[in-house]
Amino acid sequence: MNTIMEIDGLRFSYKGNEQAEIRIDSLRIPEGGLLALLGASGAGKTTILRLISGLLSPQSGSIKLYGEEITGKESAERQVGMVFQQPMLFPYLDVVGNVAFPLRLQGLTKSRARKSASEYLDLVGMSNFAKRPVHTLSGGQAQRVALARALAAKPRLLLLDEPFAALDVDVRAEMQDLISRLRCELQLAMVLVTHDQREAGLLADQVALVENGKILQMGKIADLYRRPNSLRVFRAMGGVNEIEGNADNGHFYSRIGKLQVRQNNHFQGPAILTFRQEAALVHSSAKARLTSLIGRVITIRTIGFRHELGIEINGEILRVETNYFPHLGEEVAVDLNMEECHFIPREVKGHLTSPSSVRGFPLQANVIIQASANSTSS
Repeated sequence: MNTIMEIDGLRFSYKGNEQAEIRIDSLRIPEGGLLALLGASGAGKTTILRLISGLLSPQSGSIKLYGEEITGKESAERQVGMVFQQPMLFPYLDVVGNVAFPLRLQGLTKSRARKSASEYLDLVGMSNFAKRPVHTLSGGQAQRVALARALAAKPRLLLLDEPFAALDVDVRAEMQDLISRLRCELQLAMVLVTHDQREAGLLADQVALVENGKILQMGKIADLYRRPNSLRVFRAMGGVNEIEGNADNGHFYSRIGKLQVRQNNHFQGPAILTFRQEAALVHSSAKARLTSLIGRVITIRTIGFRHELGIEINGEILRVETNYFPHLGEEVAVDLNMEECHFIPREVKGHLTSPSSVRGFPLQANVIIQASANSTSS
């Protein structure tokens, strides 16, 4: 697959706020692909989008579109379209006039521009609203018009800056479906800024997790969930289970017992075993297996048809989601899915170190859980 955009060595900071610097060493956007920039508010996602669009200029680095250097070009010269969080429609123009605006800038006559604009309105399902004043539109309708206007400029790359954030849940789902359809029909590369992990997973081929202006990890959404490359990524993706212990000869020793692992089995020293809250099976202790962990339920939160449990095992608290509904204080069996467990060496300031809580972990325990042979290393 061809690469549409290449970003190398990009550095940017607002004057007087050098600590909030954007630092992108290397980023590639494939032709026809959709990249999601995922992160919390203030992570730097929108700033990255504005650097790509030309609304901001970096202090250093290179941005290329189809191999052409565009870092020093004005925004209007980049052939990059952008849809903002707010539609930003022109109030003095009707719907079709808004979409025709970039076509008029390209030199088309008023009649030809409005005819072409009508085709883009039809593409986003707004052809019946062509002569409406924009102030009569709902939020979702206005964003469809803004999208049609961006497409009418025939961009080679479309940037989406959380355009669905202010929409109702149902309307947001409709817009997500629309983006997926347009991407397939137009074969147009897109970059989406979002703080919604579900949205990133639904729409994007690749997800770049952004924090403090840096990309912590980039890959498929499943990789960020299941194979985080650091505790920061694990926590940012909503993970809560971090079991501190020691790794030695393919085994991981911690308060909950001795786990046999395959990934990073050459590593020896302090480490953390992470797993998502849905990666454990909980059932009655009466049905415990030889490999089951035995613990006691200390908290229960019911959300819909699932329950969030806090289970204490030898002083360690596991957070799990399950359909099994125990009572407080009940002894339960927990079976970890080791394919979903991820082993991360413990690091502080770049150096491996033993956390104080690791001291005194047993070197032997009765529990041995076999990990899947296809587990990958971090």
